[in-house]
Amino acid sequence: MKKIPKIPIIIGAVFTLALIVVIASTIVLRKTELKHVEAQLEGKYKDRTGATFVGSETCKKCHERRYLEWTTSLHSRMMRDARLDKGANIGDFKMTSNVRTFSKKDVDYVLGSQWKQQYLKKEGDELTVFPAQYNVVTGEWVAYFSDEPAKRNWFKECSGCHATGVDPVKKTFVEMGIGCEACHGPGSNHVEAVPGFEIQTIIQAARLTPFLAAQICGSCHTRGRDKSGKYAYPVDYQTRKGEGNIRLYFD
Repeated sequence: MKKIPKIPIIIGAVFTLALIVVIASTIVLRKTELKHVEAQLEGKYKDRTGATFVGSETCKKCHERRYLEWTTSLHSRMMRDARLDKGANIGDFKMTSNVRTFSKKDVDYVLGSQWKQQYLKKEGDELTVFPAQYNVVTGEWVAYFSDEPAKRNWFKECSGCHATGVDPVKKTFVEMGIGCEACHGPGSNHVEAVPGFEIQTIIQAARLTPFLAAQICGSCHTRGRDKSGKYAYPVDYQTRKGEGNIRLYFD
């Protein structure tokens, strides 16, 4: 009977063992990755970590290049103070209009900067959108829910996708415009984190799957509503676990 050489058997056994180790390592890494993603997503909007908003200026201290890129984006110009930022209001208020019933000096805040602009008036703790908007591209004034004042209640209809750190119940916000924390979540824990552990304290879309990253953007860009029906944006946007997958849900 011909003997089978031992060396090929040993090589085969070593190869098989190595393959098992690689597969096992991949499974462990995958589980670790999922746990890491889960840790990132926990408390994104339903904040369970105690994190608070610190403002984009705080982010600038360590992420200056990213901050400067953000300042040139439309996100940073989504909402501006009309009295402090003299270049914010680009509406043609010299133009005669049948739908515009307010003047430039009446405007406290400006929404938008490229395609159209809407204008806010502060009345007590409320912010109300004026009943006319300026279409930048066509250079004309058009009516904006002029017969539906309830649709012009900024905190109920618009605020969550125009400002950062909005509390529609208290009628407050932390920062005008779509700041860093509008997408990355409250940053106080990130700022105070022990060096080497910062990554676990903030949402990073680049480390998420395309599906999860798109959900973050989609919370505003799909114009969803909250479950209660009170607000025209997803106030209750939060993270959940569903059928073995980590998913974000919003209405």
